[in-house]
Amino acid sequence: MLVLVLPALLLFVLLAVPYYWINHSRAARLVANLPGPKPYPVIGNSLEFGSGSTVEILEGLKKLQKQHGYLYRMWLGSNLFAVVADAKYVEHFLSSNTNISKNMAYKFLEHWLGTGLLTSTGSKWKHRRRIITPTFHFKILEDFMDVFNSRSNILVQKLKKEADGREFDIYNYITLCALDIIYETAMGVQMNVQDNSNCEYISALQGLADIMVKRMFTPWLFSDFIFNMTKYGKEQRKYLKVLHDTTDEVIAKRKKELLEKANGSTSINTEENDFGQKKRLAFLDLLLQYTRDGANLTDKEIREEVDTFMFEGHDTTATAISFCLWSLATHPDCQEKVYQELYEIFGDSNRDTTVKDLQDMKYLDAVIKESQRIYPTVPFVFRELDEEVNIDDLHLAKGTNVMISPFLMNYNAEYFPEPEKFDPDRFSSENSQRRNPYAYVPFSAGPRNCIGQRFALMEMKSTISKIVRNYKITPGSKKIVLCAELVLRSVNGIHFLINENIFLWFLSHLYFKLLYNILRNSSCVFSVHNKFKHKFEVAEPLGLHCTKRASQAAVEVEPLSRPVPLRSHEPGGQCASGRCKMWVTALLAVATAVLALLLLLPLYVIHWSWAARLTAHVPGPKPLPLIGNAPEFGKGPVEFMNNMTKLWQQYGSVVKIWLGHKVCIMTAKPQHLEVFMKSNTNISKNFSYKYLHDWLGTGLLTSTGIKWKEHRKMITPAFHFKILEEFVDTFHQNSDILIDSLKKHVKGSAFDFYEYITLATLDIICETALGVSVYAQQHSESEYVEAVKGMANMVMKRSFTPWMFFDFLFNLSEDGKKQRRYLEILHGTTRKVIHSRKEEFMKLAAKETVVDEIGQKKKMALLDMLLETSRKYGNLTDEEIREEVDTFMFEGHDTTASGISFCLWLLGSHLDIQTKAYNELRDIFGDSNRKATYRDLQEMKYLECVIKETLRLYPSVPLFGRELDEDVKVDELNLPAGTNVVFLTYFLHRDSDVYPNPEKFDPNRFQPDNIEKRHPFAFLPFSAGPRNCIGQKFAMLEMKAIISDILRNYKVIAAENVPVELSLEIVLRTSNGIFMKIEER
Repeated sequence: MLVLVLPALLLFVLLAVPYYWINHSRAARLVANLPGPKPYPVIGNSLEFGSGSTVEILEGLKKLQKQHGYLYRMWLGSNLFAVVADAKYVEHFLSSNTNISKNMAYKFLEHWLGTGLLTSTGSKWKHRRRIITPTFHFKILEDFMDVFNSRSNILVQKLKKEADGREFDIYNYITLCALDIIYETAMGVQMNVQDNSNCEYISALQGLADIMVKRMFTPWLFSDFIFNMTKYGKEQRKYLKVLHDTTDEVIAKRKKELLEKANGSTSINTEENDFGQKKRLAFLDLLLQYTRDGANLTDKEIREEVDTFMFEGHDTTATAISFCLWSLATHPDCQEKVYQELYEIFGDSNRDTTVKDLQDMKYLDAVIKESQRIYPTVPFVFRELDEEVNIDDLHLAKGTNVMISPFLMNYNAEYFPEPEKFDPDRFSSENSQRRNPYAYVPFSAGPRNCIGQRFALMEMKSTISKIVRNYKITPGSKKIVLCAELVLRSVNGIHFLINENIFLWFLSHLYFKLLYNILRNSSCVFSVHNKFKHKFEVAEPLGLHCTKRASQAAVEVEPLSRPVPLRSHEPGGQCASGRCKMWVTALLAVATAVLALLLLLPLYVIHWSWAARLTAHVPGPKPLPLIGNAPEFGKGPVEFMNNMTKLWQQYGSVVKIWLGHKVCIMTAKPQHLEVFMKSNTNISKNFSYKYLHDWLGTGLLTSTGIKWKEHRKMITPAFHFKILEEFVDTFHQNSDILIDSLKKHVKGSAFDFYEYITLATLDIICETALGVSVYAQQHSESEYVEAVKGMANMVMKRSFTPWMFFDFLFNLSEDGKKQRRYLEILHGTTRKVIHSRKEEFMKLAAKETVVDEIGQKKKMALLDMLLETSRKYGNLTDEEIREEVDTFMFEGHDTTASGISFCLWLLGSHLDIQTKAYNELRDIFGDSNRKATYRDLQEMKYLECVIKETLRLYPSVPLFGRELDEDVKVDELNLPAGTNVVFLTYFLHRDSDVYPNPEKFDPNRFQPDNIEKRHPFAFLPFSAGPRNCIGQKFAMLEMKAIISDILRNYKVIAAENVPVELSLEIVLRTSNGIFMKIEER
């Protein structure tokens, strides 16, 4: 009997005590006059929020507000909450200097954030606030503009792949960009999550945030004892380990670095970058400096503040930016106003944003504020009263929880008439002055307002403006479904469409630009707007729809009958009606005639030119006027590759195409290539190489005639095998770093191998070409790498896009602006290094040899050799030296990265061949872990066959071209001088007459016996003849060194169900990466 009575009595107590507290405590009696739902024992009003999902929590609060108004009470368990959404009450709580304590909900954050600025109270909070406030001084915030710009530029580039008219969720892109920004500004390190979105840190952030909200609205999870026994407790411990370990590791590293750099000085703020400017210090660096100057912060306290900044500055801005873009997408009139404002600030320029620019974005500022009103980032904040409060008829006891809900308050019609309507004009200066200042508190207010609100607004403006300058955004079909987590989100994402369709825009631009220039002194017919718009009004009647932002003059045709003043010497300044019509008719006739010539002249050239008649028998697709066969090649490098394959399959090994008015003969026949490549006269590169001139000048790759011969003769000794031997150590030093970087992926999931390889090859080429170390593998966010990729894409795009052949048109386009930015990075880097190395050479000019610190002769980089040649013979200018160094950097970086990556992928796909390659390495090295010598690399015969077979299937340079200097006749081809010839090595290597079963990966094709049976020009990974690749031995040594080092340490396995998607750029790549798994040997 007692066994039954005791549990029943205990259950009664558990129910009765909370019920008594809810109904009879002083706190309960004081709020008895407040409206609110009836509570239940133990659980209070938790059932109002359904199962406790984040969507139901928000819907529950909205439902209670409609039932009980903007001030009501509710119970969560035995905890009393006063829900406040009326500005007159909100002002009292937020402006108070005594009621500053956060409520019990924030204690759930303490496991993660400790008692940092967000969660602490009392004297500790005041002390921390005083220490941290200077880190958000506007002068410090200005230094972060570079980060905002660089990361939003990456975001804009990432969005390009979505500009195909299909719907996509933008929130993930924005989140990764915001995380990149906050990581670099808070910790001073580059995380590059936009390029590596499978980041453990991101998953931990999101997972922990979800758990926090779950606990806040689930009374039975309030107890740590119960919570720790649930699956949520286990997940939280896992997430916390990831977050704390990451922050602790960075703090330890930065602390060590900054103390070493201080060298005993009283401040580390004097550290300068390579340009002599004071370096930007991250939030962490500033805290370390303050600690060094006497702020007395422990490492744990520093971690608390850094984690707080990461938490508060990541999801909040990502959410705000995403909802603002959604607001602009669903209100195109507002989007247009924003774009017009941005054009007034930036004009045609594609320059980065400055602080002054942000200050001038007045309308965008209003748009962001209105978006924050409708979608407040933090939908509710909490306080626990430190003292009793009496405001009019509101009486709250000490200890009462107060929930302040910006989300509910922002829909209060008393402060915001028609609250559901999106109206940025609410935040004009005049309208803002009429409102209670506490009716809109997106960053809280009073002493505990958000310390980083200026930082957040700068980041939001910078990112949103960059997107709107580049894309027109329209809403997707999925409507947003709001949910209340630690920040407001849409549970089903935020879906947009951003389309690029600019086919033939330049034609209408030329035509109407011409009319504008003719008629600019007359306004009788046309009203010309000097402000540029995001699309051509004139394009719409032609069936074109341009949604890519472009700098284009918009000309609107007005009715002829409309009386418009004309600048004239006639009385009254009016023109006679008949005379005006005569001029208009004549001018329109002239403009139409010019347009007809633009269309008909290329058509005549295509059909009746000498080259056209001589090549009439060569098969190929039918050309169109003006643009030739440009549409055959699609819009991007992947489509380009697919369409090239279709042409080859349809027309065979010799194809004729027209690019604008230029005829191109594309061939993949060995006998043709032999004639062209062995020639000592037809050595000129074709027209597409001129697009490299802005970058590489007329260096070894792009020059011709006497200059090419002189430079070839001068540079050839730099690739003597004795010199190449000295670079083997450089190969191994950097492959060691690569191998160490890969350790974290052992037995893990598949990852993109290419990103690691390209950074290793960049490190190698910088050391061997420039003689400097850039440590790209340790600092993987290299703007130099991005600029190289950008320029390579630009050259290919121009080569097969006729309307970009003209420098005038190209320079006016968005791509022209991007190219100028890329060139500034590339040339700036090279010139800076040349200047530095040249000064060193001048100091050592008296010495015949240069030795290192232990008296050994130093290996000389290509740049050093060129400087030495110039010093001795004076026949190279600094600009010519830059051209050759840039050429070597370009040719020796991406090409080897591509070759190595494809080789490893093929080995990972053919494990039997990988085993043979590994056994060969075992034969050479045995159990030793010594580094490969030059002699060892020569012994890797089978690995060499593997590499060659890889380059057969995936040649690093899939095509290259010549422009004939003299007539050539070979087989059925009779080509006049001036004809452009394109050599298709990719398809040459897949000729089934030369390579039976050509798609099969078979390294034995390159055994000596098999090579002898083939045409000598059937395998051309490095070109051939007098213009063959001067660095091919260097490339083979580098590839062997890196691949052998990787195979000796890891077994590589190609990811299943992730086929490579080839992308035809200057260098053959994959658009979707090269995904592999690795196992330690």
